[in-house]
Amino acid sequence: MEKTRLQQWIDNSQCINFIEMTLLSDAQGLGRLDIDLIKEAEIFKTKQKRQIKTRSKYLTLSKLWIFGAYELVRLIDEITTTREDLVSQESRTKIKQVKIELEKIRIPLTKFKVPTRQKPEKKNRLFSQVPDSFIDSSGEVGWRVYTIIDRRQTETYYRRSFGDLLLKLLESISENMRAK
Repeated sequence: MEKTRLQQWIDNSQCINFIEMTLLSDAQGLGRLDIDLIKEAEIFKTKQKRQIKTRSKYLTLSKLWIFGAYELVRLIDEITTTREDLVSQESRTKIKQVKIELEKIRIPLTKFKVPTRQKPEKKNRLFSQVPDSFIDSSGEVGWRVYTIIDRRQTETYYRRSFGDLLLKLLESISENMRAK
């Protein structure tokens, strides 16, 4: 039987107990918010003309989810880098990769600039000050980051894909811990 997304979050976030117990409720809270945002996407898919207040709340919660997910992964990275015995090298590598992926949207959303760790050719591009938030036809929240020089050049990111990415990271860490 396939697990519900909530059960996946609950089961896979248990690995946090072995890294830093106090982060477990944060990880599971992000999981519950992830599920709420997915349900909201379904509503937006069927009712595109939602009230502005509801739309604004949905966009804001999606942005806050990104901030929380980034901070959770950043702290896990910091702890596991300091205490290498907590997780395998494979898990530490995956943690760093997810942190870098989250930075790609978190930094433009919070600092209105491109992440400094991006490739030099991208680092020197000028970006618009604020990423363009949108809700697509499937009800999903995304952000477009445009270059100032050529607004046709964009990078697009979706909140749900980051939810999937974080959930897969927790699953991978859990599997590696069981194998240890």
